[in-house]
Amino acid sequence: WLATLSSAETIRLSGFLRTLQVAGELLGALPVASKSEAKMEGFLARVHEVIKGLDVGGVAVLPGGWLSDSAWIPAVLLVRRSGPDTFSLVVVNTSASNPYHLRALGCAGVAGEEGQAGGSAIVQEVPGPLRKLGTPVHNIPEERLLDSAFWFLIYRDLVFPPSKKALAQVSEKGHRTHGSKLVYEVLLPALSGKPLSASLADPDPMIAWRRMPFCGDRTGVHCVEEALRVALGMLLSPVHARFVLLLMRWEMVLVLTNDQATR
Repeated sequence: WLATLSSAETIRLSGFLRTLQVAGELLGALPVASKSEAKMEGFLARVHEVIKGLDVGGVAVLPGGWLSDSAWIPAVLLVRRSGPDTFSLVVVNTSASNPYHLRALGCAGVAGEEGQAGGSAIVQEVPGPLRKLGTPVHNIPEERLLDSAFWFLIYRDLVFPPSKKALAQVSEKGHRTHGSKLVYEVLLPALSGKPLSASLADPDPMIAWRRMPFCGDRTGVHCVEEALRVALGMLLSPVHARFVLLLMRWEMVLVLTNDQATR
């Protein structure tokens, strides 16, 4: 299937493998609950370096999340340089309690049996609650996205966990100082210069409607998978993006199978 990739897609896919390696390094370097200003400064410098080094069309995958009632809610941040001086940011999150992602009641396609005519697959429509697991913000000026204050606030709760009293003020009084309220109601609108509702009103074809994981997403694996799906859609054609994601799923199955076999 590699022979079906265009030369540009081959280059982008090769670069994406390095992107995933950098994402793993950033996750390992994230000083969670360390309360260390020096470690925080070093981590933010690395994030700034990764974003600044993106070529036009390049994508960075950054770890993220926030605290809610003392529990860590995982998220993945996708940064894409859309132009010489502009960026797009997508916040991917699969938390069932997140009220900021678009929701709808509709149908999600499920592959059925092979059709008789032309061998095409029949798609069965399964009704149910749907959600867009990514929230995009486009046309972000470079100076706003590279503002260290923005990234400090994105990661502050993870490095300097707030007290239970502070989290209670968010949940009980609606304060926008921590958690998802800070991210979606303050930080994202500050990037775009317009309310979050205006950003959501502009549909993004890379972010499809999904059904929420039936048993939730305690490990964050569905969040990572959706982030990979969106990121690959930014780099490859829809067919190639789906195939690469299928290969990643197959590799995950092999790893789990080998782990079970060695126990």
